Amino acid sequence: MSSKGGASGAFLQDIAHYPVPDAPPSRPVPPDKVPPGCPLPTWEVAAVGPDGDVWVGGEHGAARYSKGMWRCFWGRRWLPANHVTELRFDGLDAWLRTDAGWSRIERRPMTLEQKAEHYQRLTEERHTLGGFVARCKLSPGGEPSHFYRSVDNDGLWTGLYVAAQCFRFASTADAEATRRADESMAALLSLEQATGIPGFPARSLVRRGAANVLWNEGEWFESETIPGSWWKGDTSSDELSGHFFAYHVYWSLMPDGRHRERVAATCGRILDHLLGNDYRLIGPGGLPTRWANFRPSSLNDDPEWDHERGLNSLCILAFLAVGHLLTGNPAYDQAMQRLIEQHGYMRNAITQKMLAPYEVNHSDDQLAFLAYYSLARLIPSGDNRELLLDSLRRSIEIERPERCSLFNLIAAAIEPDENLVADARSTLEEWPWDLRDWECRNSFRTDVEIDPTPDRFGRRQLTTVLPPSERPVYRWNTNPYVADGGGDGTMEEDGAAWLLAFWLGRHHGLL
Repeated sequence: MSSKGGASGAFLQDIAHYPVPDAPPSRPVPPDKVPPGCPLPTWEVAAVGPDGDVWVGGEHGAARYSKGMWRCFWGRRWLPANHVTELRFDGLDAWLRTDAGWSRIERRPMTLEQKAEHYQRLTEERHTLGGFVARCKLSPGGEPSHFYRSVDNDGLWTGLYVAAQCFRFASTADAEATRRADESMAALLSLEQATGIPGFPARSLVRRGAANVLWNEGEWFESETIPGSWWKGDTSSDELSGHFFAYHVYWSLMPDGRHRERVAATCGRILDHLLGNDYRLIGPGGLPTRWANFRPSSLNDDPEWDHERGLNSLCILAFLAVGHLLTGNPAYDQAMQRLIEQHGYMRNAITQKMLAPYEVNHSDDQLAFLAYYSLARLIPSGDNRELLLDSLRRSIEIERPERCSLFNLIAAAIEPDENLVADARSTLEEWPWDLRDWECRNSFRTDVEIDPTPDRFGRRQLTTVLPPSERPVYRWNTNPYVADGGGDGTMEEDGAAWLLAFWLGRHHGLL
């Protein structure tokens, strides 16, 4: 994978291997003392690796002290069983004996570019179907030889993958990135074509007879415009955010993209649909969808929509700005100005990040930053831009402790901030190599504090965010404070979330 900007600096990637043969016949040296702050409540074995790192193991897995920080290794992401009874070393690699056999935790030197190759390959092997990209269901035990692609929210997740490939092309001039972007953009555009309702994109689309598909519950309709297909309704604001972000990035970075005319036409039909239906998506039977509501009478006057006022105001302004760029239709710019001047939508956006007593919705956070990215490039200097930047500054300060690579890099691309970039890079480096949803537990640790308030789903939270390698696998719309979670390893995330953040950062010269 070539690069215009030079290779990113190397780091050590932890990768677990098991089952493995017996460990090498090393004679581990016990440490003089275990450094303070060990996260395990008890430990039975301790040893110093050849690189000077201190390892401990016991009934709660293992922990490593390196460069002044502790890292935990718990659960099937790292170990065949959690009771660690022996430690050995072979160069940088640690061998951990458990009640179910040995695990070798490899420390592989690599660059972010090499990690991108891994996630790109994984996504292509199991997570794409006709250009759509999504997580997949694996066989029992997390065996990847048989899998089913999970069908839902295709507009959002495929849109993020399209953008990732556009940023990849802009950073590398790789023709393969162009092919992937075009293929997935064609899939994204088919969502609007499939419904037969101009400007109403489906939530998902499945061709009859498609193999390895896991259908999700919801409203399914047989397509009259793409024979042999079924489409899913109740399209949400999440889907529209994925569409318009992808449209903007594709249009801006892919001057020779095969679908530029279709992108502009589809974007225009969606906006015409929204403007013609009082800023709502109207689906089959003339019924509005649950969440795609951007009308002033709801956001400004209906208490039921207080919690969505700032976010939906921000999103519709981004949609209209993108539509004006792609089509040149002055009606979209005029509509945006009316929402700003008559209905205060830019002022609404200042407080789009909701705090207590409202519930914290990390999915909404992702939608907001997609909108920030487009609006910051399309709103000229002046009072409206200053209001937008006030909104962004407030939001990123609240998000800063989460060390979210996508949010940090979008903010830093708009207003430079070296600390945001450093935290974004750390998160990308620490992202687990294995994207299966293995169970992760952290509430037993001595170095964490449990938040007395559960999250919106009733789950226990921590007061600080742990590295991605120590928490359940997630995307940028997931709560990173969750203490315990994950599953049995049978669900695997695609690599689009990581790829989007990395290639966006590379394109903007931040990584």
